[in-house]
Amino acid sequence: MNRINWREIAEVAGVVSIVATLLLVTGELREANRVATTDAKLRLAEAYAAVHAMRIGDPDIAQLFLKIEAPDRHLITATDRSRMQALAEHLGGVYQSIQLAYDEGLLDENDVARYAGDVARSVAAWPGLHDDLVAVYRSLPDVENAAVFAPIAALAAEKKRDASGPRASHAAPDN
Repeated sequence: MNRINWREIAEVAGVVSIVATLLLVTGELREANRVATTDAKLRLAEAYAAVHAMRIGDPDIAQLFLKIEAPDRHLITATDRSRMQALAEHLGGVYQSIQLAYDEGLLDENDVARYAGDVARSVAAWPGLHDDLVAVYRSLPDVENAAVFAPIAALAAEKKRDASGPRASHAAPDN
């Protein structure tokens, strides 16, 4: 009865090694996800920082932001329009990256809500960029239900209402 059953010992050792391997793989996946999440957040912070660095480092860009913030008080040149379009495209790319990171599980709902708040503050602070942000929004695929684009979607809807309102009120009556 004291005979050692090597087959049973080998089976138990095999099960233990499988469980240990699964635990190791699970730990590695969690670490890889943590690194990917951190990397995504750092890249997004760098994209925002690039805009601020340009504004701080280049007087022409600083002047452009004054025009973006109060377009009715400044002459906006063709060069300014081009820069505004480029800025809106850059921001659209950043916002798209935020949504992609969320869709891939790298950002949670709180992160996206914080970024959507940043977008809403930008929309409120930069009326001179509204048309360009809306144009970029309309050119991007699959963003109409993206949480981070909600403030721009609302702006686009408002601009659409404003554009259709005056025409509707000046329409000829039906006979």
